Amino acid sequence: MLVKQRLVDVCRGHAEQVEDNKRLQSSVRKLKHRLDQLLRETSGLEVEQARVLLTRSQLEALCRELQTQNRAIKEESQAKVREESERRRAVAAQFQTTLNDISSLIADSSEKNAKLTDENASISGKLAKLCQQYEQKNAAATTCQARCKQLEATEAQLKAQLDACAQRFDDVQAALAQSNTAFDTYKTDIDKVGLWAMH
Repeated sequence: MLVKQRLVDVCRGHAEQVEDNKRLQSSVRKLKHRLDQLLRETSGLEVEQARVLLTRSQLEALCRELQTQNRAIKEESQAKVREESERRRAVAAQFQTTLNDISSLIADSSEKNAKLTDENASISGKLAKLCQQYEQKNAAATTCQARCKQLEATEAQLKAQLDACAQRFDDVQAALAQSNTAFDTYKTDIDKVGLWAMH
């Protein structure tokens, strides 16, 4: 009778171990499935991180190129302004010399009045032409200044995009770190379950 009872107890214990083993195997399957999901998510985050890094590098290169172009345009505009200023001074000096010549001719002889009148008309035409040329060049300088402002606005937009990409990069880094932590936790749990199943 005692042997029979022990046999029953042994069989019951074995059945309980079998059930426990089934439950452990089910848990292991679930953990492995979750581990596969985490691995896929981690791979996706790594791809996203690489894409963000590439975009950031491209934007930085564009910003550097834009800054170089902006500096070149500013230098060109300044050179044109200096050149125009020198031309204005030359025109003013030439005009003053012409006026002095006219005054001298008028003082020297009234007989040359008619001729001087014609020359005065010619000089006035030249002066008008010079003024027209000055206005045209001044308009070109204004166009360059407008272009500089436009480039500065574009630079500000690119910097804003770069800041947004940098923020996205930080978010991806944080998500990747969280995913790695979860992965390590599940891996530890799986290892523990595997050791438990072996014992």
